[in-house]
Amino acid sequence: SSSSSSSRLRNGGTTRFFVRIVTLAPEFAPADAERMLVESLAALEVKIGEAEERDRREKKRRAGNGRAPSKVVDLRRANHCYLHVVARQAAVAPVAATDAVAVLCKRYADKLRHLGVAELELKLTCRVVVPPETPDVVGAPLHVVATNPT
Repeated sequence: SSSSSSSRLRNGGTTRFFVRIVTLAPEFAPADAERMLVESLAALEVKIGEAEERDRREKKRRAGNGRAPSKVVDLRRANHCYLHVVARQAAVAPVAATDAVAVLCKRYADKLRHLGVAELELKLTCRVVVPPETPDVVGAPLHVVATNPT
């Protein structure tokens, strides 16, 4: 099961989008993270397209009223994708999470760049496998953040 949401933030004239997807899974598989990333990029593309169309209509409306057009806002920068996999029973080594993010950043570099994704974040709620010299498993979330992933 998964859910997603996106929001448009305005901060000092900068518009950015934040896409969050959460899924419950019995195990962590890189394919799950990839599916979530593809879903988040599709949602981001739709939201950027809607916002660009809204901005075009507003610019046209302002011009028709004899008012100065508003500043063009670049919607394809500073966006954030947050992927959260909840797999409480899965035992995951930290390197598996970092490797998954590295592969996704390389595989989807063009799309990430095109949509202006400045951060890609993967959070795994799982049991963390600690280094081999201590064969313990600790229940803790793993966070991997790729800043400017392209």
